[in-house]
Amino acid sequence: MFKKSANGAALPALYRRFLLAFLLLGCVILFMSGLRSALTHQNFIGKEYSSLTERSQKRLNTQLDAWVTDAKRTVSELEFLRIDQLNDAAKHAKLTAFFTAQAENRNFEAVVITDALHQPLYSNACQTLTFTVIMSQETMSLVSCDQQTATLFHIIELPIWLGEKGTGLAHFAKQITPATLRLFAPNNGASLISYQGKPIESSEGNSRLDEWKRQLNQQTFNNAPAMSLTLSWPNDPHTTLNILKPLPKAEPWWMVVMPPLIVVLLSLGIVWLILGRWMEKQSVRVNLLWSGVQNYAISQDSSKAFPFLKPFADREQQDDISRLGRALVRMIKDVDRSRERDRIFNETLALLEEAVVTIDSDGNLIEASGGWLRLTRLATPTGERFLGYIHPEDREGWLLKSLQLIHNEKDNIHVRFRLNTNQQATPWLEGRFLAHHNEAGVLTLRGALRDVTQSYLQEQQITHMALHDALTGLANRVLLEDRLKQSLLLCERNEQQLAVLFFDLDHFKQINDSLGHKVGDKLLIALGERISGCLRASDTLARWGGDEFVILLPEITDAEAVRTLSDKLINAMQIPILIDENELPVSFSIGVAIYPNDAADIQSLFSNADRAMFHAKSQGRNQACFYSDMDYKDNGKQELYIQNRLATAIKTRQITVHYQPIIDCSSGKPHAVEALARWYDERYGWVSPATFVPMAENLGLICQLGELVLSQAFETLNRWLTNGHTLIMAINVSSRQLFSPAFVPGLMTELARHQLKTEHIILEVTESLALRDVDHAMERLQELQALGFLIAIDDFGTGHSSLAQLQEINADKLKIDRAFVMRIEDDKGHNMVKAVANMATALHLKTVAEGVETEAQKNLLCAMGVDYLQGFYFAKPMPADDCAAWWLTSGDEKAG
Repeated sequence: MFKKSANGAALPALYRRFLLAFLLLGCVILFMSGLRSALTHQNFIGKEYSSLTERSQKRLNTQLDAWVTDAKRTVSELEFLRIDQLNDAAKHAKLTAFFTAQAENRNFEAVVITDALHQPLYSNACQTLTFTVIMSQETMSLVSCDQQTATLFHIIELPIWLGEKGTGLAHFAKQITPATLRLFAPNNGASLISYQGKPIESSEGNSRLDEWKRQLNQQTFNNAPAMSLTLSWPNDPHTTLNILKPLPKAEPWWMVVMPPLIVVLLSLGIVWLILGRWMEKQSVRVNLLWSGVQNYAISQDSSKAFPFLKPFADREQQDDISRLGRALVRMIKDVDRSRERDRIFNETLALLEEAVVTIDSDGNLIEASGGWLRLTRLATPTGERFLGYIHPEDREGWLLKSLQLIHNEKDNIHVRFRLNTNQQATPWLEGRFLAHHNEAGVLTLRGALRDVTQSYLQEQQITHMALHDALTGLANRVLLEDRLKQSLLLCERNEQQLAVLFFDLDHFKQINDSLGHKVGDKLLIALGERISGCLRASDTLARWGGDEFVILLPEITDAEAVRTLSDKLINAMQIPILIDENELPVSFSIGVAIYPNDAADIQSLFSNADRAMFHAKSQGRNQACFYSDMDYKDNGKQELYIQNRLATAIKTRQITVHYQPIIDCSSGKPHAVEALARWYDERYGWVSPATFVPMAENLGLICQLGELVLSQAFETLNRWLTNGHTLIMAINVSSRQLFSPAFVPGLMTELARHQLKTEHIILEVTESLALRDVDHAMERLQELQALGFLIAIDDFGTGHSSLAQLQEINADKLKIDRAFVMRIEDDKGHNMVKAVANMATALHLKTVAEGVETEAQKNLLCAMGVDYLQGFYFAKPMPADDCAAWWLTSGDEKAG
């Protein structure tokens, strides 16, 4: 309504609308008044018509009844005269005298008496009328006497006694004259009688018959509106009586128009005085609101808007416009504060290294913060394709993830890609994006990116270290098992075969002992390179540990292809390897297991290949042995025996716990001991934990084995603490133990039973266990830490490491695997161990180095900042009593 409030155009609009409203109101009132007047007039006419019909019909019936009554009285008088006893002359004279005497009082112009045969006996009418009366059987007759104008007569026929002649008929003829018709006409009206549709007589005389007929057709009387009424003559369908009655004049138009017009004008004045002037004031106030908002919208300056909005600051005014004005003031202040916050936020955001970008649904960069320029080191005008800034190899991944946002499959996405730049070192960016729809439904993608090049390279290095052997750079056990797992799935799906070759160098210990570990290490590196040269690109060569290697051959056609390769490998070793001017002859024993003929799962393949390799050694070394070629009963006897005896050994507590000290690198004193399970069998002697622990896992006995170790370790620790030794004990926990719901309650029960505290215990979990199910493991480890236990990540570097997940685990200690420590004296190995130590320091983790065997290794590790040391250099795993004696006698001396 107030489209141009700034220049006051709302007031003329208000006046126009008031005028239009009252014009419409006047028209409505005039129409309703006219309609009411017309309906009233029509109702009046209807009532008048009903009244006229009733009165006229009543008058006609009354008059006819009067004529019949007179006729009956005349018949009675005639019968009283005894005219039947007279002769014809006397009868005629007497009747003539009777009717002459009655001439002044009678209502009938003619009387005809006939006998029963309708023969006239007497008539005082003209011959034409007499004949018509005698012959007519109708109520009305049109008769002309003596060549005069035809006259309409009403005929009444009554029986009369004629004596000996019996009953005759007396016919009475009543002429319908203007006087008669005036009896039926209303006041100020007229009546007209018609016979067989032809007007005969009117109440005004025959001279105006045509005029009365015209007025009857036009429903007028003396040129004025009139109502017409047509009545049928009783007992005569040919005769009708038409009655005209003038209508009262309708009210003049000005009498109809003037009252509503006066009402409209009075209403206009009253409404204007009461409502119009008030609305005039409200219009001015609305103009002020509009002016304030318009000034703020144009200038974005609240100081130019507040002068217009100041009149609304009075809180005593509680009308809607005042509240709206105060709401606008609050809104403008909120907008100013929001803009100020945005300005400060943008200035702060510009200080960060992160970049904030906005991309439309077509992939065009429409907005970018200053951080984007620093990341790309390029001027980035908006409107360019965002895909052009992504490295070609990473574009497909970005497109797939961005489509998930566009199609509402995800609320947000995590991306990592390389920049498509000419910089010498390709930057890596990482960030999150989410989809945003504005009010119009237009989709944009908004996200924050940061440079993660350094952390990515470090993670890649750690990942490589975790998946590859530190010495040879070959795949380690974790990577080998992962590739074997994928290959098994493909073989199962495509019905193909694969082979696992497990081989071990012959007499490698002699080389280490005679030429030293450095020469041995170089030999292993050279050996790996020579073997790799004999393999396909799809094959995997992994170092299993020490001088043991494993080859994975996927998609083989048959066993003969594997035999050909094994012969090729043995032949390749016929040429000695030159190491530091030493020609070293090399041979090895190979064990082969083929899927699916020899085994259908990973562990069985490894186990069977290992058994075949030992069988090759037992047959004279430097050869390949296929598992399918072995005598299963003889070679599997020991393993079957151990498997059958394991449950009994756990139940009868034949498996005992040995303890290996852990030395504090800074003080050189014992810090803790690690509890290690050991099994001595009467038949086969010492059974390696590498044999019976995985077997316990497969047989579902690992929880019972863990409970046995915990019970013995807690009992020993309680005895040592009671004897005054101050130390803590590290105990390994398997995956099934950790994820068992009963583990924590059972652990706390054992602690309470042996009167120990949680601060005395370090729980060691392997890296692959901790990172296999991070969410579940983190929940359980946090529960244990909350109870006071210390958590250590064991065998670090042998599993698939992830810095982000390792940080989430929030462990207390990190144990560096012996595979790293063995190579610490090499430059490459030295750098790897230092990188792990530095990483642990950055993550606030204490470090424990396993496998320390020489003083040189000890000194290097202490120089790198490693916190604790463990290995054969200090002590081997010992029974409880031997460990206690070492603690008292040899511990401090060896540590020093």
